[in-house]
Amino acid sequence: MGNERRDRDMEQLGLDAIGGTGVSRALAAASAADASSPESLFRAHYRTLVRSLALISGGDSETAADAVGDAFLQLEQNWDRISTYDDPAAWIRRVALNRLSNRRRSLARRAGALLRLQSQRDETPQGIRATDLALKDELGRLPLKQRTAVVLFYFADLSVAEVAEAMSITEGAVNQHLHRARETLRKRLEVDQ
Repeated sequence: MGNERRDRDMEQLGLDAIGGTGVSRALAAASAADASSPESLFRAHYRTLVRSLALISGGDSETAADAVGDAFLQLEQNWDRISTYDDPAAWIRRVALNRLSNRRRSLARRAGALLRLQSQRDETPQGIRATDLALKDELGRLPLKQRTAVVLFYFADLSVAEVAEAMSITEGAVNQHLHRARETLRKRLEVDQ
C-alpha cells in the first residue's frame, strides 16, 4: 500500500521514484530487455543507473560510476545465482544503491577523522605567517574530496596511490582532485593578497 501511494504521489508531481522524470520508467523498460547475460544487463542498465545515482549523490558521477561498476562486478561473480532471480535488474539497482551509500558513509567517516586530527593540532604557533592562515582558511572552503586529497597528499605525505586507496577512488581521480584544488587555491590566494 505504501508503494502504491508513493507511486501515485510521484506521478501527480510528474516525478518517478528515483528522483527525476522518466528515470524509473526507463529502468523498468530496460528490465524487460534481454537479461540473458551480465553483458546484456550492463548494456541495458549501466548508463541510466549511473545517471540516476549521480543525481542521488548530488551530481557526483564519479562515485556513482564506481558504485555501479562494483555492482556489475558482483553480478558477474554471482551470475549463476542471480540469473535465477525474477528481476536481476532490480538486484543490480539495489546493490548499486547500497554501494553508493557505503562509499559516501566511508568517505564521510574518513573526512571526519581527518578533521578531528586537524582540530587536535590546531594550536597556532607564534610567528605563523598570514599566508599560512589564509591557506588554512581556503583549504577549509574546498569541496570535501578535494580537501581530503590535499590533506592526505601534502600534509599526511601519502603517495597518490595511497591517497587513492584511502579515499576508495582511482589514482586519476586523486590527480584530478589535487589539480582542481591547486587551481582553486591559487586563484583564491591571489585575490586575497
